[in-house]
Amino acid sequence: MNPSIRSSLAAALIHPYDYLQCDCAEKREESISGFPDESVAFLRYLQAGKMLNVYDWFESFAMGLEGEPRPNTNRTVTPNVTPQKRKGKGKDSNADASKDEDDDERWKSEIQARFLRCFHELDMLGFLKQTGRKPEHAIRTVFEIID
Repeated sequence: MNPSIRSSLAAALIHPYDYLQCDCAEKREESISGFPDESVAFLRYLQAGKMLNVYDWFESFAMGLEGEPRPNTNRTVTPNVTPQKRKGKGKDSNADASKDEDDDERWKSEIQARFLRCFHELDMLGFLKQTGRKPEHAIRTVFEIID
């Protein structure tokens, strides 16, 4: 038994595969994108200074998830047809562009929701302290992590 809860939580967030008891723990990935969301957010948390700008932290979190595969979309695949045979060729390119933009917007919304969940979970665990002076900032409560 480790009576130090904070250090146990920090160790589990830094090395999540040492604590997970599932098939995913067998595939220890080296990239940060394979880690659980809370671990990605916590690792980015450790790289920041005393005060965290929440927007910068979110951007860093989103960059940590870039290697993650995006969810599949239900697109119809058009057969290889020459442009002369395709009817309304301008409409297809515009429709594809709007679908790509919709997919990007959905992906950004999903990343925002995942970050907010991580932010609130780290706040509930006591790793963050809200500041009244700067509403877009949070104060770190953990500074020295011995690996």
